[in-house]
Amino acid sequence: MPQDRHPDLGDPHYSEMIGLVVAKGEAERKEEEHAKKYPMCTKLTTNREEMARIAEFIVWLQDTKGFDLADALASHHMSLVAHDNETLLHEYFEIDPVKLEEERRTMLEELQGGTDGNERR
Repeated sequence: MPQDRHPDLGDPHYSEMIGLVVAKGEAERKEEEHAKKYPMCTKLTTNREEMARIAEFIVWLQDTKGFDLADALASHHMSLVAHDNETLLHEYFEIDPVKLEEERRTMLEELQGGTDGNERR
């Protein structure tokens, strides 16, 4: 006769497993809510490592090869790009710096005691 494959509901390990599954589901739900509420912060966090690698490469080009970022003008002359690396990376990853700062301030207000977003401390 085949052995019963149903878990023993009285087994404390089974209860632990159920608790872990529920906790994981709750954590994923909170993460999704956070991503919807703070899309710019989420983009920044999600792409932080790639952004750092790209920035390192740009600095390496400048420091070791003497390369600078430039735009080709219609007159066939080159013009140095006036943007800093962070601005270029934000543009590439579609991170709006104004919205990013607003999200950061909102998160800080929530951590400091939950203002309604209209008050400034």
